[in-house]
Amino acid sequence: LFVLCPAVLRGKWVRELRVRFGVRAETPGAAEVLARLREAADEGASTGFAIVASMPGLRPPRGWEEAEQEGGPPLALARFLGGREHEDPLIDLLVIDEAHYMRNPETMTTDLGRLLRGVSQYIALLSATPIHLRNRDLYQLLNLADADLFNRPNFFDELLEARHSTPGWERVCSGRRRLSRLVVASRVSR
Repeated sequence: LFVLCPAVLRGKWVRELRVRFGVRAETPGAAEVLARLREAADEGASTGFAIVASMPGLRPPRGWEEAEQEGGPPLALARFLGGREHEDPLIDLLVIDEAHYMRNPETMTTDLGRLLRGVSQYIALLSATPIHLRNRDLYQLLNLADADLFNRPNFFDELLEARHSTPGWERVCSGRRRLSRLVVASRVSR
């Protein structure tokens, strides 16, 4: 289990996992996360872990793909995750809390989400914060959850257009002015 969230929510996640599910989670930094994932890669399924990590603590530096120098643990973690994308998953379930922070594809936080998605079997995107998403923002989150299905913005636009022509759609959505909760779960395709 790997929970990625804003730093201020780590303690809450650790408590909730322990109290509600009996799961003892650790809150490692980038160096410890890298060590734990390398251990999982070496030992396979015999290594179980529950990690609650912060977005800012693991976020790779801008330009990490081209960086020639050593950039510390976040850079090393990004390189490791990028190199494992097409191998067996290291994480059974990746939970990204406050996922709306990943609606902008140009941010390093979104890069981190994509890198972790690449080594995860399942992903759940959560947000209980009332948010107003533009279609592009929602597309980016859905693409993060399922890049195979939501692989081009034009297809997403076509889905939205089809939604408007579906009989009864207005009745189903009447009274909804904003997206107040976002929960997206997906199995990562390989």
